[in-house]
Amino acid sequence: MVAGVQCPGMGRRPAVAPAAGSDNASAAASKGGPAAGTAAAAVAAGASSTAGDGQPEPFAREARHFTEIRCLNRDVKLILEGVSQFGVLVCSVHYPSAPGAADAAVDLGSDLIKVGLGKAVEWSLNMMTSGAFKLREAERAARQSKTGLWHSYVPQATNSSKLSDKFTGIVIEVVSGDCLIVKDASNNVERRVMISSIRAPRGATRDRAAEPWAAEGKEFLRQRLIGKEVSVSMEYTRKVPAMVGATAGPASEDRVMSFGTVTISEKSGLENKENNIAELLLMRGLAQVIKHRGDEERSAHFEDLINAEDVGKKGKKGQWSSKEPAAPRINDVTGSGSAARARQYLPFLQRAGKVSGIVEYVLGGSRLKIHVPKEGVTLAFSPSGVRCPAREEPYAPEALAFTRSHCLQRDVDIEVNSVDKSGTFLGSLRVPAASASPSGHGKALNLGVALLENGLAKLHPSFEGDHELDAAQAKAQKHRAGLWEKEDPEAAARAAAAAAASAEGDVGPGAAASNGASSKREVVEVVVTDVTDANTFYIQLSSEARAAWVAEQLANMSLDSAPAPSSILKTGDKCLAKFAADGLWYRAQVEKVHAQDPTAPQYDMLFLDFGNKDRVPASAVRPSPPELAAVPPQAHLAALAYVRAPELDADYGVEAAQALSEMVGSGKKLRAIIEARERPAGAPVATKGWGNTSAAATAPVGQYKLLLTVLLGDEATPEDYNDSVNCHLVSQGLARVVEPRRGRPAPTGEAGAVYEAVRAAQDDARADHAGIFEYGDPGSDDEDDGGFPAMNGGKR
Repeated sequence: MVAGVQCPGMGRRPAVAPAAGSDNASAAASKGGPAAGTAAAAVAAGASSTAGDGQPEPFAREARHFTEIRCLNRDVKLILEGVSQFGVLVCSVHYPSAPGAADAAVDLGSDLIKVGLGKAVEWSLNMMTSGAFKLREAERAARQSKTGLWHSYVPQATNSSKLSDKFTGIVIEVVSGDCLIVKDASNNVERRVMISSIRAPRGATRDRAAEPWAAEGKEFLRQRLIGKEVSVSMEYTRKVPAMVGATAGPASEDRVMSFGTVTISEKSGLENKENNIAELLLMRGLAQVIKHRGDEERSAHFEDLINAEDVGKKGKKGQWSSKEPAAPRINDVTGSGSAARARQYLPFLQRAGKVSGIVEYVLGGSRLKIHVPKEGVTLAFSPSGVRCPAREEPYAPEALAFTRSHCLQRDVDIEVNSVDKSGTFLGSLRVPAASASPSGHGKALNLGVALLENGLAKLHPSFEGDHELDAAQAKAQKHRAGLWEKEDPEAAARAAAAAAASAEGDVGPGAAASNGASSKREVVEVVVTDVTDANTFYIQLSSEARAAWVAEQLANMSLDSAPAPSSILKTGDKCLAKFAADGLWYRAQVEKVHAQDPTAPQYDMLFLDFGNKDRVPASAVRPSPPELAAVPPQAHLAALAYVRAPELDADYGVEAAQALSEMVGSGKKLRAIIEARERPAGAPVATKGWGNTSAAATAPVGQYKLLLTVLLGDEATPEDYNDSVNCHLVSQGLARVVEPRRGRPAPTGEAGAVYEAVRAAQDDARADHAGIFEYGDPGSDDEDDGGFPAMNGGKR
C-alpha cells in the first residue's frame, strides 16, 4: 500500500466464504478466491466494503491508470514505513521522473493527491518518518482547487482562518511558553502572537496549579527573546470562547487568537542563523506539537516541528524525561498585609548592596514587582524620590508604557535604601546594557533618571536632593517635556512662594502687594462656569486637560441604564449625578441629605467640575468609578480682588450678580491675574497636582479662593486694568473697594496699579451717586451693623 494515501476502490467482490470445513476453503481457493482467514481475504473484504455494488467508485479507473502508466513494469524505490493491521506493507513509492531515468525521485502518493485521485489518511500518515506534511498540503491545495475527487467539495465551517502577515518587532513580554507580546516596529503597536502548531504547559491560575515544565518554558523564552528583535510570520487565526471551560457564546464574545512562526537571528560561529523558536522549544521538551485535524490551518514548518519533537523525545528532554522539575520556592511579599514580612528582608538587601533581580510585572510607571533569586523573594520596588502620575492622570499611560517597554521581564540590578510603610522597597534600579537594548551594546538605563528626563515623573517634594535626579528633572523642565509641557518653572516657583505665604496666613490686599512687588504675577486663561453672587463664582483653567478628559469619559458611559446606589449616601460622598437642566451626567459631591422618605432620598449636590448646585433624586445618582474619583475637582472657587459687592439679599445684590454674569458668562475665555490665594479658616493645605502651575489651582472646591483681576482686554497691562471686570463692577456702583486690613500697607508695584484703578473707579461711582453710592458712602457705616465687612476676616 502507498503510505499516506487512499484511492477510490475498483469494486472487486470477494468469493463467497464457504459454510464450514477445510474442503469448502480449498474449493474457494481452487476457484481463484483467497482462502478464508488469510490477509488477502481481509484486503479483499475491505475493498468490497468500499464498493458494495461491485462497481468502481468515481475516479477509481483514473487513479489506477495514473499509477499504471508511471509505475507498471518500471524500477521503483520503496521506503518501508510500517505494516497495516491486516499485515499489508505500507511503503512510500518513488518512481523515475522520466522513462529510462536512473533516479527515482517522484513521490507517487504526492502526485495522486495533487491531481485529486487520492485522499490523505491519518493512520497511514502517522507511520511516515517524513513527507506527511507534504501530503497534507497537497490535499489542501486539491480541495481548494476542487480537483478530481474534490470537484463538489464545500468547505466546512471552521473557527480558523489563514493569515499572511509578516512583520519584525521587539519582544515586550513573554506571556507563556507559547505566547509572546511583540511590538511591531512599523507602527509601535503591541501584538499578541501565539506560536503556531505547538502547545506549551499551562502556567498557574487562581483555579489551578501550574503544569510541570511551564515555568521552565517561559523562562527559556524570557532569556532568549525579551527585548530582542524577532521576525514574525502570521499564519492563521482561531476563535475560542472568551472563558476557558465555558460554552461557546455569540461571535461577539469569542476571542480571536493569532498564530504565527517566530524566528530570531542569532550568531552561530561566524554567521548569523535564523532559529525557529517553536523548534527550539520542542527540541528541549518544553512544548508538544498539536495534532491538527485534516482541514485545520497549521504552521508552514509543521514537518520540521514534528522532527524537532522527535529529537526531544529521543533525548528524553523536558516533558519526555522521567523526572519531574524542581518545584519553585518563592516568598511573595507584595500582597496586602505583607508589609511586616517585607521589612524582614531590608537588612539583608541593604548589606548586599547591588542585587540582581528579574522584573516580573510593572504595576505603574514607578512601581515594579521584582523577583530576587538570591534571597528567594518577590518584592515591590520603586525608585527613590520619583513620583509618576497616578492612574488615569495625564501622562500616566505614557509612564507605564515607558517602564514596561524598558524593564518588564528584564534582568535588573537594584540597590535598596529603605522600605515604606506599605512594604514597597525604595532605592535605585538599573537595567544593564545587555538588557537595555536589542543589540545588547547600548548604555545601561537608570529608571528613575530616565523617567525624569522624559518628563514622565517628578521628584517627590520631601526627597532630599540627589545631583543626578535633580539634573534629570531640570533637563525635562528646560525642554518642557511630558508633565512640564504646560508648566513654567518660574511660575511654579512663584506659586510655591504664594502657597507658603498663604499657609502662614494673611493673603489680603497687603499680602498681594508684597508678592506683586517682588515678582511677576501669574496670568491664566479661565472660563467662568457658575456665578453664585457678585462675590463668589467658579472657574475652570483653560490649560487644564483633565476637564475635557472627564467629560469624554462620562459621555462614553451608559449611566442611564446603570443601577443606582443601594444605600443612602452621606454628606461629603462623591458620586455621579444627572443635572436636571440638560439631562447629562456630571461628577458631584453630596452637600446635604434629605431622607425623610428613606426609600426615595434626595441630595443637595455640588457639581465638582462646574461649581453649580442642584437637588437630585436618588434615581439620578450613580457610583463614581475610581479613575474618575481620583481626578481633583476642576471648578475653582474665585472672587474679584480688592472689591466687595452686596450679598444677594441686600440692596443691589441681585443687580451686581447679574452684571457680573453678563460680563463673564456664556463660556467666554478670559484672561485673569491671580493676585492671591485665600485659604478659608480650617481648610487643609492643598496637595500637589499634575499639569498645573500651582498646588492651589488643583485644590478641591472650597479649599482655596483665587482672588482675581479679570481682564476684558487681551494684555495684562496697566491700561487694561481700567477695563477689568473689577473696575467695571465698581464704576457701576455695584461693588466697593476693600481697604487693607488694619496695620497693612496698600499694595504696590503691578498689584498697586490694579488697586489704584479700582479706587479711581470707586471715586467716579461715588461722584455719580451710582448704585450703592446713591445715598452716600456705604463704607462710612459701621460694618458690623449691616455694612460691607472686610475681605474674609480671620485666619487665612
